Amino acid sequence: MRTIGGVPGRVLGIDPGNAVTGFGVIEGSLLVLTMGAFRNAAAQAAILDAELGNATNADTQAVQAVLAGPGVTTLASITEIDIYRLTSQPGGGLTVDTIAYNKYPQD
Repeated sequence: MRTIGGVPGRVLGIDPGNAVTGFGVIEGSLLVLTMGAFRNAAAQAAILDAELGNATNADTQAVQAVLAGPGVTTLASITEIDIYRLTSQPGGGLTVDTIAYNKYPQD
């Protein structure tokens, strides 16, 4: 058992394992925050792209919406943004239209 000033930590009401647990909770919440921010930015870009339809600058505005999305942090990085159209199948499924598929690498 660890001691603090010669007194066992548990006697003082301090559990040495709590520091590790607290760090894990903070790390996990940062991951959730980051993933949520990127998902939200992607959703906003999809809405914008759908609203703009076949406009010549639709993809450009969607990419800018992802990059400028609220909450997008430096805890993770975007390496590529893919924008594509889904086509519906007779059975109700969706497939990627390979003709309308654009990749935007980010440096």
